[in-house]
Amino acid sequence: MIGVVGMAGKATRSARLRWVAVGFAIGHYFDPQLGGERRAALRHHAGSAVHRVARSVNARNPELGGRLHRQASRIAGTTTDEELAAKVLDALPSWRGLCAIEANNGVVIIRGEVNRVEDILAVEVDVRGVDGVREVLNLLHVEGTPAPEHRLHAAPTGSGAP
Repeated sequence: MIGVVGMAGKATRSARLRWVAVGFAIGHYFDPQLGGERRAALRHHAGSAVHRVARSVNARNPELGGRLHRQASRIAGTTTDEELAAKVLDALPSWRGLCAIEANNGVVIIRGEVNRVEDILAVEVDVRGVDGVREVLNLLHVEGTPAPEHRLHAAPTGSGAP
């Protein structure tokens, strides 16, 4: 057995327990049925921990805090708002310059003027196809028409009865 060898030539109890724990972890995270979900949860928790550290560091050193946030996003397999906006712009080469893209926690806001009504839906379909986009708020309008207004409303609370 691999491990720390004691005086009598046998692995010590703590070394054996460590190897049992390693074996359990391997079985737990590489289980064919649930291992993928468990690994994703582990990445999420690790990324969240780094985000918490980044928030506390950000007050003292914004540059380092920003780098930690980007690393946490990579660890967790998520995309920062800036990265998502850049990915959306890369996916829309023919619309570049016509649309302004803003991202916030996976919600992409599209603003700008297009030539035809059909283009409004075409841009939205292209944006929805980008990995990491959870929702699209399409505020595009045809040239010569007023821009649509959008106000975020709070979700209703209570039972809905007056």
